[in-house]
Amino acid sequence: MNRTAVTFMLCMSMLSISVSHAQEIAFVPIGADGAHTIVGDEIILQGGGQLVELAIMISGWDPDLDGNPLFGTYQAAFDSSTLASGTGASLTTFANPNNSAGAFIITKRCTVGQMINPTGQPCDTAACPSGEFCVGNSALIVDGFDPICGVATILPDFEYFCTTGTGATTGVIDDGTARYGGTLLIEVPPTAAGTYTIDFFNNPQISFMLNFSASQITPVTLTPAKISIACQTNLDC
Repeated sequence: MNRTAVTFMLCMSMLSISVSHAQEIAFVPIGADGAHTIVGDEIILQGGGQLVELAIMISGWDPDLDGNPLFGTYQAAFDSSTLASGTGASLTTFANPNNSAGAFIITKRCTVGQMINPTGQPCDTAACPSGEFCVGNSALIVDGFDPICGVATILPDFEYFCTTGTGATTGVIDDGTARYGGTLLIEVPPTAAGTYTIDFFNNPQISFMLNFSASQITPVTLTPAKISIACQTNLDC
């Protein structure tokens, strides 16, 4: 199976869900290319040998929603040591990160129902279905502004970053919802077992949010996601 062509369906309600207004960068399970269920922050796989997709969701940079501060930049690095937190074989990131595919996806995608969706059909090299249009993933953060984004390829803790620029007219207003900020792809081998807690690199100089004037927004809670492999036999449990 060509896993780079795997697509996932994500209810748009994920992108507008209300959140408490503590500053947060969170991993949220979106889906996998095999049998699975999602319960809150945990995706439960009915066996290994799957590719799992986790969305980065960002919220709470303006707790009182008064328009100050405006959001300018974020960087999210995942902690590679958490890939070995289960009881079976270690997980791995999908391929190598680059500007179009890999561990973190930075690619243009088609709208779904003419709505921005992080799991729409990739359209860097292909046309969108009739009636749909091609947008950047990061448009979900910046409401159509064309940001500067990239992935640091320093191993082992890949860093995904995006900026809306500087100045009061280019920041993003906090509307009280969690905003999509990127996608992490995790390979789960057939011999994986137990529960893996995929977390961010906990260092305020590496995983952070900045306001439009490049001042750090603090504190920021880094919320992990769980990948669990369901028991196939009594011995598994």
